[in-house]
This record gives sequence, C-alpha cells and structure tokens, in this order.
Amino acid sequence: MKLIEELKKNGKVYKEEKNEVWFIIPYKKIGDVMKHVFDSGIIRVSSISGYDNGKEIEVIYHLVKENFLLNLKVPVPKDSSEIQTITDMFPGAFLLEKELSEMLGIKIIGHPKPGKLFLPEDFKGKPPLRK
Repeated sequence: MKLIEELKKNGKVYKEEKNEVWFIIPYKKIGDVMKHVFDSGIIRVSSISGYDNGKEIEVIYHLVKENFLLNLKVPVPKDSSEIQTITDMFPGAFLLEKELSEMLGIKIIGHPKPGKLFLPEDFKGKPPLRK
C-alpha cells in the first residue's frame, strides 16, 4: 500500500497485521501525516484515545477505511502538551479532540472551538486523566 510506504518516511511501524497497522509518529509531523492519510482516501476517524504513561502523553488516532484500521501513536511531551488539530481534514475529530484536551490537558492548536466538553468552564484542577 502506497500510504504505508509514505508513512514509513515520517514514522515507524511497530505492529503490522493483515488489516491493521500501528505507527509511532513524531507529534510535530501529525499535520503532514494526516494530509497523506486523507489524500490516500482514509476519511474516517474512528476514535482518538490517549493516556499519560508517566513520561509523556500518548495520543492514538484510530482511522478506518472499509476493513483496514490505521493506528497512529503520537507521543506528546508533557512539558509542551500541544498538538495540531486534524478537524480541517477530519471534521469527525471535533468532539474527540475536545475530550482529549479536557481530560489530558493537551492544547489542540487550531481547533475551531476550544473549550470544555464535560467539565465546568471554571474548572481549574489538574486534567482528570493526568498522572
């Protein structure tokens, strides 16, 4: 698949099965990588998950096309904790990015409507899913 070869230029495969591939992608390259993904015909974000592993925040984008699943793990440094939005290409990521921002404290650069999704607007505590 041409997309896989292109993604290998920007990241590293760490798991590959018949219809599923997992990549590690540097957080500064997520915009370029997502452009390649979108241009390849993958237009659906199934989910965005994330967790604090103690050293960094790992954001995982799960993208689907027919019976193919592409997973992009993006380690985000805890000290900067920001990543570029993908909502311009994947509008379905709108609420997923808001949840990621609110629960893990990651600033989503360029998000069309940043703000709280679940917590009160005046919430000042530590993001609930941060260690």
